Amino acid sequence: MAFKKVVILLVILVIVAAYGIGGADKISKYVEEKTKDMEEPNAEKVLFYNIVYMNWTAKNERALELIDKYVYRYSKSDMMEDVQWLKARTLDNMMDDKAALAEYEVYAQEYPEGKKINTASRRVRELKTNY
Repeated sequence: MAFKKVVILLVILVIVAAYGIGGADKISKYVEEKTKDMEEPNAEKVLFYNIVYMNWTAKNERALELIDKYVYRYSKSDMMEDVQWLKARTLDNMMDDKAALAEYEVYAQEYPEGKKINTASRRVRELKTNY
């Protein structure tokens, strides 16, 4: 009986996850539309977490689109370090090694004391060995 409940729970989780990932673009666009009515700093935070959500669901093209909008609107934000990191990771996830390398290098130059500097430096070394 317990095994049957676990199987049912897993099936429900898979369905919810598939819907969440499959509809991620629509959810993201809806959220982006709603941020137009928000006041700062809430709109900035929602846009940032929208980028994180797109990155998490592997909607890389959409993540890059949102990153560009974020940089345009909030280039002086305290969250720019995280956005730069997400851009490098997104390009890395897309296996665009040259673009990822360039963004990791930008991260390392802009944030030499950054939270992810060790990982960024390691990825720069790894990607450079591929060329």
